[in-house]
Amino acid sequence: MTRLEQLPTGDRFELTENPTAISRAEEARAVLEMVLALGRRADKLLAMMAQEAELNTPAYNLLRLADHKGNAGMTVSEAAATVGIRPQALSGAVGEMVREGLLSRDVKSEDRRARILRITDEGRRRLAQTAPFRDSLVEMVVDQAPQLSVARQVLRTLEEAIVKATEK
Repeated sequence: MTRLEQLPTGDRFELTENPTAISRAEEARAVLEMVLALGRRADKLLAMMAQEAELNTPAYNLLRLADHKGNAGMTVSEAAATVGIRPQALSGAVGEMVREGLLSRDVKSEDRRARILRITDEGRRRLAQTAPFRDSLVEMVVDQAPQLSVARQVLRTLEEAIVKATEK
């Protein structure tokens, strides 16, 4: 059994075959339920990828964020805001990742109180450990979802609606 086959298969929600048979509000509720189920699956997928990188999920997410920021890096405050926690809650994990050589922590030149986090070569190596797993997932998606551009547009629209709803 491959790692992807270990993903749970429950929580499936189907849209109706005849969209005119139910109201748009009911259809939107069904779509929202699908998004929530997808979120639970994404959390499990992230946990599996973190395990491949020999990290816990929060550390894996922080490492991915640092990789995305590249050489510019990010402050602890910026990282905390992105992952939705207070900087104090992140400082322990950052310290551990610096000790493990996954992140570097340097003084910010414009504000000597702030620290810039950057991914290290060891951090990149850990992320690279997930490449075979990610490649398998991409292959499955390509095989099973022929209209990826449509899916991307639908997901973008849903994301915009969720962002708007959660920023109130």
